[in-house]
This record gives sequence, C-alpha cells and structure tokens, in this order.
Amino acid sequence: MGEMLFIGPLSSLCTKFIEYKHSIGCKYSREELSLRAFDRFSAEQFPYVENLDKELVYAWTALQPYESNNNQQFRISVIRQFAKYLDSQGYKAFIHPPCYNSSDKKHIPYIFTVDEIQRIFFAADHMEPRGVSPYRHITTPVIIKTLYGCGLRITEALNLHMRDVDINSRSLIVFKSKYNKSRIVPMSNSLWQIYQNYLTRHRFNAAEDDPLFPDQLTAHGFYNRFREILYRAKISHRGLGKGPRLHDMRHTFAVHCLNRWQRQGVDIYTMLPILSEYLGHNSISATSNYLRLTPASFDEILSLAKVNHPLFGEDKDI
Repeated sequence: MGEMLFIGPLSSLCTKFIEYKHSIGCKYSREELSLRAFDRFSAEQFPYVENLDKELVYAWTALQPYESNNNQQFRISVIRQFAKYLDSQGYKAFIHPPCYNSSDKKHIPYIFTVDEIQRIFFAADHMEPRGVSPYRHITTPVIIKTLYGCGLRITEALNLHMRDVDINSRSLIVFKSKYNKSRIVPMSNSLWQIYQNYLTRHRFNAAEDDPLFPDQLTAHGFYNRFREILYRAKISHRGLGKGPRLHDMRHTFAVHCLNRWQRQGVDIYTMLPILSEYLGHNSISATSNYLRLTPASFDEILSLAKVNHPLFGEDKDI
C-alpha cells in the first residue's frame, strides 16, 4: 500500500511506530488502517493531546453501536501495541488492559487422528472433475497432502508458483508470507514422489511464473472443497466457527510431528526452534502452543523456553 500520512497530534509517533513494524518484517496493512482511523479520531476529538493518555485511549476503544465485539478487540489490540512501543521508547503512554469478550470463545484446534487423515486423503484422491473446476481432481489431493505434510497455511499453498518448487533440494519456497517472512520447506520422500508425479504429468509445459495449482482458487473457495472432503470422509463438522477448519490441518501437522519426536525420544526443547522456523512462526511461543495439545505434559519445557530462549515472546499466530 502507499505511504500512510498521519495528521493528528501524535502523527510523528504513529509514523515511527509503523516504520518500526515494517522494519521487523510485518506487513501490518490492516493494523495500519486502524491506526490511521485512530489518528483521524484524535485529530478531531483530542487535537491538543500531548501523549497517549488514558482518556484518549478509552474514548477511542469504546464499543461503537455499529461494530462487532471482534472489531473492537482488534482496535484495542492495535492501540495496545502502539502504547507498548511508545513505552519501550521512553514516551508516556497508557496501555489498555487486555480485554476479551466472554462471548468470543477462543477456537480450540481440531487435531485429526491418523485414521481421519487417511480418510481425508482417500476422499481427496477420489474427487471428480467438474465443469467449473476441471482441475480439482488433480490439484486437490496435492494441496491437501501439502497442508498436512508441510504444515503450510492455505494461502501459502495457493500462492505457490512453479519457480517455488526446488527440485534439487526437494523443497517448497514460501516467499514473503505472514510477517513478510520467506522460508524453505523441505518435503518428505513420500510427498516429493507425489510432486514428481504431479509435475511430470500435469505441469510439464508450465512456465516458471505460472501458478503451481492452476485452479485460481481463493482460501474460502478451497475451504468449501474441504467441507466436501470431510463429508466424504465421514468426519462431522461441528458448526460454524467450531471446525474442523482447513487451518486445523496445519495444527495437526505440528502436533503429529511433536508426538512422533516424543515416541522417538527426541529432545523436544531443542527441536522447538526448528519447528518454529519450519512453520514460519514469528516466535517460539506460537509453536509452544502445540505442546499443550500433545498427550504428554511439557510444562517443564515451556518454563525452560520462556527463560532461556531469546525468540520466546508474544505471538498469537499458530
């Protein structure tokens, strides 16, 4: 997006904050728009304010008649981040306390069993082509197995191009995804064999700049396809917002990976940073959330990570 112009009494501080977020690799586009709205609000309602004081913060974060609780929580989150940044830089700033609406329950990831994953693969392998989706029986199995086999976000998978498949290293290159981070994602031997077959049979004439999956699907569109797969796999959907969600394939990859390491006697603590990088997390705290979904207790590992690892910090993305 173009350069954001701030006009309010805290305009210079808003600019510094956005520059800081961009400097550490955050796209921060939606948050930037929210801060721009705050800037206009402060210019109109508090034109002579000298710092981010309590009165201004509470006036800005008050729930509006037209908005949802989730949108209010988002605005509170942005202004809290802004206040924390100002505080870290020595400016006087009121930090709004965390505020979570009791009606907005946090989603508990659905972790598929190995049997359910096999049924999902079978259902994906047996999809039929349709007039409006002539490639779906070809691309759907590869995409589904990529989500589970590599732990990719669905947007990362759908945004892959032919050039992003590294044949020499048998890896996928995820370019500038969340937090503007790029990473190399190695594949297992079995998944690589699936890719070899797909590339040789179906994408042999594709150019480097062509999409890896030519469906031209959005994440929402593929979610609808995923719902069909769940139905065919006889996995019940628990209702809107309750899952299983498509993103739960990523959660399942991480938990199954940790469980496999546990069975193999691998030191989970030393592997957390590797798994964090593989998933493209911004900190280990996001990856550590998966430990709570494994059968064993990892309280000791979490405690050690919080104390000893420099990348352990606040990160809600999992």
